[in-house]
Amino acid sequence: MKNKFTKKVLIVRYFILLAITMLSLNAQVHYAEIQPYSNYIIKSNVSGEVITADENMEGKIANSNAIITIDSAIDEAEQHLVDNKLISLNKILSINEQVLQRKEAHYDKIKTLRIKSQTDKDREFYDIASTKEKIQTIKQQLQELNFRKLQLQKNISDKHIVKSGFMVYKLLTKKGEVVNLGSPLVEVADIRKAKLTLFLNRDEIDKIKTKNIYINDEKSELTIDKVWSIADSKHLSAFRAEIIIPAPKQFSKLIKVEIK
Repeated sequence: MKNKFTKKVLIVRYFILLAITMLSLNAQVHYAEIQPYSNYIIKSNVSGEVITADENMEGKIANSNAIITIDSAIDEAEQHLVDNKLISLNKILSINEQVLQRKEAHYDKIKTLRIKSQTDKDREFYDIASTKEKIQTIKQQLQELNFRKLQLQKNISDKHIVKSGFMVYKLLTKKGEVVNLGSPLVEVADIRKAKLTLFLNRDEIDKIKTKNIYINDEKSELTIDKVWSIADSKHLSAFRAEIIIPAPKQFSKLIKVEIK
């Protein structure tokens, strides 16, 4: 009787081990944390005093308002001057172009007249050349001013840190501080989508294209987005892989991922 019971136990254990083996052959189970698609630190492209740093935005989704502003009063004042110079120079350019047209039209009339001396004709010709040179100088000034305007616009934009749709994780500067080029300003997270990080063995990597991804026991249409071809330094003999998923209601949850 005892031998029969022992045999039954052994048979049951055999089938359990067989089932576990079959499952391990057909599916690889992983657990991954739902993470923001990216986390990064925004650094300053400019120098200046921090005028505002909205600490109330920490942990919230940023809108179109500036999270941090750096003093841009001088840039804005210079931009106003540049705008006025551009208006004036464009008017001067227009006048000179009109004058040039009249001078050229007048020269066309007299250049073949015998009653006009060659000296008079040369004078008219060189006067036209002088006007053309003046126009080219004005155009060059306009190009330089427009370039300066672009620089000022970028400076002003860089002094208003706006990351609409991103979560403000942590402010790294405060009102009243002076920042320089490269100073860290704010850490943000892109939560418009999310990612799962897995560490797969070589066999999984080789077969990943023929297998499906199950999330919490449900088949999905997800695919592996990235696979690192070099084994991970911390997870020996494993290769880092990422799956991109739609933004969830809650991040940092641990979910079950099967590849089968």
